[in-house]
Amino acid sequence: MKPVFVLLALWAVWSLRRERLLLTFLVVFWLGEPLAMWFASYLRPLLYCRPLIWSTLLFPIVVAAALVRLPGPAFASMAAAFVLLQAYGLSSSFPAERETMGFEALAPRLSGLQPGRDVLVVAPIQFDPELRVDVKGYRENAVGIAYGDLPEKLFQPMWVPQVQRSELYARVCSYRRVWFYTETASRFPPPPGDDFARVMLQLESHSRSEKRWASQDRLLVLFDMQPPHAGECDSGANAGAMQGPQTNG
Repeated sequence: MKPVFVLLALWAVWSLRRERLLLTFLVVFWLGEPLAMWFASYLRPLLYCRPLIWSTLLFPIVVAAALVRLPGPAFASMAAAFVLLQAYGLSSSFPAERETMGFEALAPRLSGLQPGRDVLVVAPIQFDPELRVDVKGYRENAVGIAYGDLPEKLFQPMWVPQVQRSELYARVCSYRRVWFYTETASRFPPPPGDDFARVMLQLESHSRSEKRWASQDRLLVLFDMQPPHAGECDSGANAGAMQGPQTNG
C-alpha cells in the first residue's frame, strides 16, 4: 500500500505543476520544518522529534486530490482496492492479543516496596508512567538518576527528585533495601562512562545480597543493604530527597 500512496502523491504533485503557488506551498510545508529543525540542531540539541509529524499532515490530502482526479473507472477500481486491502489488514489484527510490557511483569515485585524502609531508584531514559500510579508511595520513596547526569529539566516527567550518580549512595545508604529499576537496552546508548555501571557496582559492594528480575528490556534489582559506616550517609540529603516531587507537574 505504501508504494501506491507514494505514487499517487507524486502524480498529484505532478498534476499541480502549473499551480505554482500551491505547489510552492506544499514543498515548503513538507521540507521547511525538517530543514529548520536540522539547522536549529546545530545551535542547540533537539531531543524531541515529534514536531516533525506536522510536515506529514498534508500528505493524505494530496493523495485524496490525486484520487478525485482519476477517471471514473480508475477511481472506482482504486477505491474498491483500498477498501478491500484495509478490510484484510483489519481482519489480520483480530482478535487482538494483549502484549505484556516489561513493567507490567515486574509490577508485582515492586508491590513489596515498604515506605520508610525501602527506596526506589529509577534509572531509565524512557520511563514508565505506570510507576507513579501502580507503585504505592512512589513519589515519596523514589529518586532518579539519568544517563550522564542530564539536566533536571529533562528529568521532570519522572515526578521524583534527581540525584547525581556520584551522590546516589550517600542518599540511599541509610535505607534497609534499595530497589533499582532500569532498562537493559537503551534506544540511544549513552557514551562510555555515562551509564549506570559504576552506580550498580557501588550498590553491589555495599549490599549483603541481591535479587534480579528481568522482563523484555526492563531490569529490577533488589539490594539488601549492609549497615553503613559512620559518616558514610548524608542523612540531611536523604531526608530532602523524599519530600516529594520538585516539579511543576
